[in-house]
Formats: sequence, C-alpha cells, structure tokens
Amino acid sequence: FPVTIAFALYKTGNFAPQAFFVIFGFVISGYLREQKDNNRKFSHFYWHFLRTRFLSLYPLYLLSLIAIFVNSNDDREYFLWQLFGLGAFNRNYCVLNCPSWSLSAEFFFYLLAPLLCVILDRMQLIQQKILFAGILVIQCGISIDIQFNSSLENAWYFLYHYPPYLFLSFMVGFVCFNIGFHNLFSKIRFTPTRRFLGLFAIWITYHIFFVNYPRFLTTATFTIIPATLSLLFVGMSVEDKRSLAVPDKLSNVVSKVGRATYPIYILQWTYIGALS
Repeated sequence: FPVTIAFALYKTGNFAPQAFFVIFGFVISGYLREQKDNNRKFSHFYWHFLRTRFLSLYPLYLLSLIAIFVNSNDDREYFLWQLFGLGAFNRNYCVLNCPSWSLSAEFFFYLLAPLLCVILDRMQLIQQKILFAGILVIQCGISIDIQFNSSLENAWYFLYHYPPYLFLSFMVGFVCFNIGFHNLFSKIRFTPTRRFLGLFAIWITYHIFFVNYPRFLTTATFTIIPATLSLLFVGMSVEDKRSLAVPDKLSNVVSKVGRATYPIYILQWTYIGALS
C-alpha cells in the first residue's frame, strides 16, 4: 500500500500546478473581498491590488531573469517574452528561467481577478452556482477533447501550462470562495484533526484511482474536483475568519514557510546555473 501511494504521488506530480491554481483562485478571491471592502472606489481598489501583487513578485523575478540571461549564450530572443511576464504564452516557456512560467500565468490572472470579483458581485447566488458548474463542465470537455484529439506534446502544453486554460482552474477556486462552498461543512462539528484526516482521505483516494484507472480520469476530473473538495475542508469561514482544517498556530507557520519558499522557487535555475 505505501508503495502504491508513493507511485501515485510520483505519477500525478505533473497535475499539481492545476490544483495550485484552484487554491490560488480561492485565496485571491478572499483577499480581494477584504480589499474591496476597504477601498470602495473600483479604480483605486484595482490599481492598489495590482501594485501590491506585482511589487511583491516581480523584482525578485526580474533579478533571477537578468542573472540567467547574462550567463546564458543561447535563446536570448526569449528574454523579452519573460521580461514582460509572457513566458507561458510561448511554447518555449522553459527557456531561460523555466519556473517563471507559473508567474506568467499569475500575472495574467491578477489583471482579470478584480474584474471577475465585480462581475460576481452583480450576479445572484443561483447564477454564481450555475457559473461554477458550467466552468467544471467546460473544462472537462476541453481536457477530454485535447487529450483524445491532440498530440502528447500539444496536450502537455495546453493542459498544464497555457494560461487561458489554467484560468478555468483559477475561476473554480475564485467562484468557490465567493459562493461559500467552503462553508458546506461548517455546521458539521469535526475537530481539526478529523478534518485533516478527511482531506487526506480524499487525496489518497484520488491517487489510488489514478494508478488503477488512468484512462477513465481526465485532467479536469482528477485535478479540479479533488482540489475543490479540499477547499471544502481548508477554506476560511466567512463568519468567524477561522481555519476549518488547521489550528491558528500551524496556519501561521504554514503562511511564513509559504512566503519563504518563493525566493527558492524563482531562483532555483539561478542556483543551478551558478553550480554548473
């Protein structure tokens, strides 16, 4: 059984980015909700959000890109793509600073997220739920079509790295927070330990199914749905602002570790280049 789980984790590692973008959309939706309440004028709210997010990410990203570019003798034409945060829109996204493709998608989402927040505010709850279901259906349809009618190379690029497709994953988490799906289990009196075990059971089941029935599980099925179910457990309660899955102290530690890992992530190719 442990070997099966380890194999499943290894084989499904490529799908983690989509799960990340679902959670990313969930977090950004909550962040925007708080910012929007503090800044009523949309233009101020929009530019404040963009300025805050870009200043927290872009300087270190630019430093890593320049460091790699200066020490690289090949593929200099791709420097401008990544300089303007468009790396993931180029099929050669892994040139120069390969990990930066995910930031390219994030920058794209940041531009659209405040507008999406305003649109959702003007929709009724039932309309938001229909939108949520519609996104899942559309993504399932697209992923099935691409996997069965495209080459492996095209499927790899469009399903795992192309920002417009990943935006559907982002919207799943974004709308999920907005309609309160994360509070679905808030009335069930589970302890943090039981909620964590429930979350762990969902992901273990997902991995086992992937190993045994890979042909029957599409990208949307085994990435979006498990990630959404995970959010039902780890989401923040709107009413009391407390985590439904982990104690406050552990949540603070995870938050600090998360912020500390960004420099490691974006500079990893700089380290590799220096060592080689």
